[in-house]
Amino acid sequence: MARIAPAGLARAGARAHAIVAAFENSPQFFRLSVALFSSADPEVKAELSGVAARTSGYFRDDFAELSVVSPADAAVITQAIVHSAVMSAIYHESTFVDASPPRPT
Repeated sequence: MARIAPAGLARAGARAHAIVAAFENSPQFFRLSVALFSSADPEVKAELSGVAARTSGYFRDDFAELSVVSPADAAVITQAIVHSAVMSAIYHESTFVDASPPRPT
């Protein structure tokens, strides 16, 4: 049976949960990303800016049909929620279940 990919808001929720799950499975990756984002090296900053821009673009595409909030604003808010959930779990040793945003129904 073919799996149907979610669209729009459901896809954004699935994407956010996939990011949180990736960090849950490899918390050292989050610590590494924090260290890299603190780097003053121009090449590191340029690469990480590209990653952040691509991620933001994915969320903007997911939210393209929103009419109440701009897709760009919704993307920034979603990235902030995901970042907060991961930080809570890593730095405050809460479980990812407690830190994660609720799954869309």
